[in-house]
Amino acid sequence: MSSASLKNGVERSSGAVTTEEKKNQKLAVEDQHFLALTDYLEEAKSAIENIDENVVLKRLPKLGSSIDSLNYLTKGSGVVRLNSTALVSNMQSSKLAFRKIVDPIKIKKENKECVESTVPRAIFYDYYLFVIVTLIFLLWMMLSCRLLEHLRSVKLIIFVQAKEATAGEKWFHMPKTELTPTIKRDMQLLRLRNVLDPKRHYRRENEKEVPKYFQTGTIMEGPTEYFSSRLTKKERKQTLADEILADEKAKTYFKRKYDEIQTVKASGGKNFYKSIKRKRNRR
Repeated sequence: MSSASLKNGVERSSGAVTTEEKKNQKLAVEDQHFLALTDYLEEAKSAIENIDENVVLKRLPKLGSSIDSLNYLTKGSGVVRLNSTALVSNMQSSKLAFRKIVDPIKIKKENKECVESTVPRAIFYDYYLFVIVTLIFLLWMMLSCRLLEHLRSVKLIIFVQAKEATAGEKWFHMPKTELTPTIKRDMQLLRLRNVLDPKRHYRRENEKEVPKYFQTGTIMEGPTEYFSSRLTKKERKQTLADEILADEKAKTYFKRKYDEIQTVKASGGKNFYKSIKRKRNRR
């Protein structure tokens, strides 16, 4: 065998020796403890045997609650219950309760302080409630007045509109006419009727606005006027302005009147004097 294998064998043998020594030491210590315990038990046993038989140990006395004598508890079928007949009633408990001695001067003082503290609060709450009620009442009055005024104004507007919608009973409830451009033009021609017909003279109108209530109509000829004053479909126009413009006599009359007006307006000017000079030179 080699030297390395010999060294390993020696080391293993030395390790086994150390573990066996430790086990032997532990066993020796346990044996010593066991021997000491057996010696202590033998000494205690001998001491108990040496005690005098006449010595008696004193026991603690039991508490005398005397509950069983008053029959507060009842036993039956292995269950302990409370006896309700042995209890005190509510009236007896109120009589047996401790009474509190109260100082009347102190109570009077506390009541006075309580009243003094509550009276200002009550006055303040009453005043606050009064102010709120008055404000609500005033607001309601204002709203009611405004509502009445609004209703009156609405009724007045409705009444005025209904009244202005017609000319009244005397005019057989003639409705209000809506002004259109053609109606406005016809009304202007009616106001200038003094110029339209040279043989007739009418009263002058001072009204500048168009009347609210009026109606226009067409004159229809009877059967007796079939050949004398009847207009044909070609001659009949839809508006008054169209009829006047279609009339030849009216055209000539308008032209003549227009020239007269222009000569009157042009008198005194340069053109007027130049025309007079031309007439003189012709002579």
